[in-house]
Amino acid sequence: MADGEIIVVPFHSSGHIFPAIELANHLASRNHRIALLLPTTPSDASLHPLIRIVEFSMPHPPGAPPGPPQPFSSTSSFSSSPSGTPCSSFDDFLARRFDGDDPSPPPICAIVDVMMSHLLDICREFQIPVVSLFTSSACCTALDHAMSKLSMEDLGPGRTVTIPGLPEEMALTSQDLNQRPGHPGARPPMFGPDHGGPPPHFGPGRGDVRPPGPPPPFGPGRFGVPPPPLRQGEGGAPPPPPCPGHQEGPPPSPRRGPPPPPPFGHGHCGGPPAPPTSAGGGPHPTPPLRPGDGGAPRPPPPWDGHGHHPPPPPVPGHGHFAGPPPPPFGHGQGCRPSPPPPDRIGPGHGGGPPGLADTEGAIALLFNTCDDLERPFLDYLAKQTKKPVWGVGPLLPAAFWSAAGSLVHDAEVRPQRGDSSVSERDVLEWLDSKPPGSVIYVSFGSIGAPSDAELAELGAGLEESNRPFIWAIQPNAMQHDPAGLPVQTDGSFLEPEGLASRVGGRGLVIRGWAPQLLILSHGATGGFVTHCGWNSTVEALGCGVPMLTWPLHGDQFHNARLVTRRLRAGIALKSGSESVSKDGVLQGIERLMVGEEEVRERAASAREIFAGGFPRTSSASLDAFLDFIHHR
Repeated sequence: MADGEIIVVPFHSSGHIFPAIELANHLASRNHRIALLLPTTPSDASLHPLIRIVEFSMPHPPGAPPGPPQPFSSTSSFSSSPSGTPCSSFDDFLARRFDGDDPSPPPICAIVDVMMSHLLDICREFQIPVVSLFTSSACCTALDHAMSKLSMEDLGPGRTVTIPGLPEEMALTSQDLNQRPGHPGARPPMFGPDHGGPPPHFGPGRGDVRPPGPPPPFGPGRFGVPPPPLRQGEGGAPPPPPCPGHQEGPPPSPRRGPPPPPPFGHGHCGGPPAPPTSAGGGPHPTPPLRPGDGGAPRPPPPWDGHGHHPPPPPVPGHGHFAGPPPPPFGHGQGCRPSPPPPDRIGPGHGGGPPGLADTEGAIALLFNTCDDLERPFLDYLAKQTKKPVWGVGPLLPAAFWSAAGSLVHDAEVRPQRGDSSVSERDVLEWLDSKPPGSVIYVSFGSIGAPSDAELAELGAGLEESNRPFIWAIQPNAMQHDPAGLPVQTDGSFLEPEGLASRVGGRGLVIRGWAPQLLILSHGATGGFVTHCGWNSTVEALGCGVPMLTWPLHGDQFHNARLVTRRLRAGIALKSGSESVSKDGVLQGIERLMVGEEEVRERAASAREIFAGGFPRTSSASLDAFLDFIHHR
């Protein structure tokens, strides 16, 4: 067992606490004692014996919207003064570790949620190394950082700008900049129990509140399952066009058209690591890899000190790429006229980086993602921060990984949160009665929902689709207008009147908690209308379910673009301030369930990343992280 103890401090909402618990379990399974700071001791969480819970409560940080109070514990608590400076309780917790009376082992380091970054100064006073934890996608933090360097002068109407070191499919438009918090007309970030995004910072001196960051696909090449073949002569198809009403600008493309979608699993233990992108570089290459033999990975070497993402380990039999990258679209038969290339920019435009500014003083960054999904974004963030960056997720319960490829029962994976109008058993019986791949699942998470008008259009589209569907409705969700701004309602609409009675057994409306993993892992489910919260995104990819994306705010827009543009495992139903119509819903459903075969194939391929359980690249990254901590 390692000497000392690792302190893990999550932000106090379930979207942050649950990933932190899983991270603690992974570290404890590697013979490290963990002190996990939580508002209460979870009664039904599966905790490793080397984890001890330290209870304390955190009031609403200054600047955060009002919400339900956090439970207080007599064990310990800390609060914030009006200026946003933490008071002495967390300070006292650390001080007791050094006063000679506390039997706890000395701290090795503190892993602190980036939304709790105001605690970094206290850790520094006690000379405790701090590692910043992002429970969101690396894509969101990378794009937020890139947007912080842009101004509207960089992005005129109709222009797209590629960011050196990031995939060309993720080029930015003026619409993206308009959605950034702090810009006039931007959507406000959301706070709530299921929010897993990157760091809004609370307190003075750090600028505006940043949008929450986002979620991840997977890589099958690692387990010997090749990615879906690319079209010969084209190098891959462009991303499917959005549904009617979608007003986003044209997808970014190089001179001869959009690059092919990256094969899932590129850049992980299936071959040598991709070279770091130089400053002012171009698109991130995505050559296909040879299927592997599933050999055990070696721990990756320690960080090289140059700010690059530590390379994942090679796998026996995976020594080389299968060949050069496929040619870009337009080199083969039937090529289309070439649009002008997107502009490129370098650093130095606009303001300071959101999110990454809150990691100042941290020695490394951990993300709730894996190389198989987001290797280019991890590389970019390491280059920008000049710190080691590891993908150590997805941080889902162990029962999810052990059930990979089979039906997942939520009751066995995680506790039910809140009441539900339908039991998990009833949901299973309903799904068992439907044909394979026929059911559309609709959920916008637990804290957000579209406007009444858009919900009416959604209900009409589901009714006229003549397809079976499950619609999970949260009665207490905050509704949003088409522009993404919160709308004050009494929550009484949320479901079109009489819909359930009109569709009969073809539709199942769940009010309250829904067994999402059961629904997504069931063979009857063929599509997911989703807000693109990071946890929901990862769960859908892990179950191989294609998505119809309908982001509401913040990080969800980045996650939706990751799914539709780069991973191409979904279709955009909405991406901007346009209203969703019944016709758009109908056409989106038909394209997802019938028309876009490549999208369904790529979603199915994503599932293979998790076929062997927790991603081996993330397991190796955890080993490399611990090696880094112990050899500083």
